Amino acid sequence: MSDTKTDVATVRSRVQGMLTEIGSVTVDKDGEFSFADGSTRVFIQVVEFETFNVVQVYTPVLRQVPLTPSFYEYVALHADDYVFGNLALSKMEDGTGFLVFAYSILADYLDFEELHRAVGAVASTGDTIDDQLKAQFGGKRFMDP
Repeated sequence: MSDTKTDVATVRSRVQGMLTEIGSVTVDKDGEFSFADGSTRVFIQVVEFETFNVVQVYTPVLRQVPLTPSFYEYVALHADDYVFGNLALSKMEDGTGFLVFAYSILADYLDFEELHRAVGAVASTGDTIDDQLKAQFGGKRFMDP
């Protein structure tokens, strides 16, 4: 195994190529990729981390969610219920919550099948749980106005 990491721009280009094989993908000014899936949107970014690069795949599950004790308890007890990914909660300046579902994988030796499955797992999980958790705790899904 080599001790030198692949240049992040090279990895980003390779990831973009693989993503376009999956479907239509947009790229923002910072080089972050995304695509819509049902009621959510999946974001993919390539970041440098110490001696290797990482692909972070995430989807917003809920925003403007009331931070009730029952919601905190749900996130605390179910954040790691998933084989691929986990829930992460942030408190916003307005006092509401922003919940994402995220999964990270090593990028330097990433192949198409691994990326395809990671993106698919995050997309399908996010599109399923956003409806369930909105009904249970309130808030808005990514696609909600």
